[in-house]
Amino acid sequence: MLKKIIVVDYIEGAGGEYFAQFLSDHMNTTQHRWLQKYFNSQSLIIENWDQDFECHLNKFLELCNEQNVNEIAVPYHLYKWPHQFDLFKRIAYTVRAVKIDCIQYNREVALDFLRKIYFCPFDKTQIPQLAYYTKSVTDNAKQTLNEQLRSSGLQWIDVIITLDNTLTKRQLVDRILENSTLPPTQDTKIDYGIFYVGQVGIEDKYNLLCEQLDITHNKKLLEELIQRNKENWIELTQFIGKFPEIYKQL
Repeated sequence: MLKKIIVVDYIEGAGGEYFAQFLSDHMNTTQHRWLQKYFNSQSLIIENWDQDFECHLNKFLELCNEQNVNEIAVPYHLYKWPHQFDLFKRIAYTVRAVKIDCIQYNREVALDFLRKIYFCPFDKTQIPQLAYYTKSVTDNAKQTLNEQLRSSGLQWIDVIITLDNTLTKRQLVDRILENSTLPPTQDTKIDYGIFYVGQVGIEDKYNLLCEQLDITHNKKLLEELIQRNKENWIELTQFIGKFPEIYKQL
C-alpha cells in the first residue's frame, strides 16, 4: 500500500500534469515523471480501461513498489470515470483529490489544450507513438500522414481526424471549445485564475492547500510554479490573438 496518493482532477488544457508534478515534487518523487503520468497515458491506449481498472491500479502499485515510491500525485481525467476515485483507496492509505476549478476560464483552457496538443507540430521522435495509434488505418491514410510528416506539416489534429474521419477539423475544434465538462471531485480545489492567471493571493491559497494535503510548504517550488504559469499565460494570450485567423483556415 502507498502511504498517500493525490489525484489531480482536471479537464484537458487546465494544467493538471504540471500541477501533479508540482505536488509530487513536495513528496520527493521528482525522478518518476513517467509514473506520475501512468493513468493518463495508459487510459489512452488500453481498451476496456474502465472495465479492468482494478488491474491497472494493481500494476501501478507494483511499479511504485519497484521504484520505492510511497507518496505521489497523479493527473487524471476523473470526469470520464468519476466512480473510480473511491477505488484508489485500494492502493493507498490516504487518498486525496485536488480539483482544478477553471469554470471562469473554460474558453482559455480549451484554447491552451488546442495550442499545446492539437495544433502542436508533430515531433519526429514520436514516430513509434504515431505508428501505434495508426496501426489500424488504411495504407492511403498512413501515406498521407507520412507525407505531412516529411514536410514538417503534421499536427496531432491531423492524426485525430485520421482516426475519427467522421469529423472535420473545424467540427473537432468546435467540440473542444464548446466543452462544458467540470471535474467531479469535492475534496479540495484550487482556482485556475489564482494559480495560473493572476497569482493574486496565491501564497495564502498555497499555504491552505499545503495544510489540507499535509505537505510541507516549499517556497522555491511555489516561485517556480508562479514563473512557469506567468510565461504560459503570456504564450496563451499570444495564441488567442492569432486564433481567429487559424480558425478561418480550418
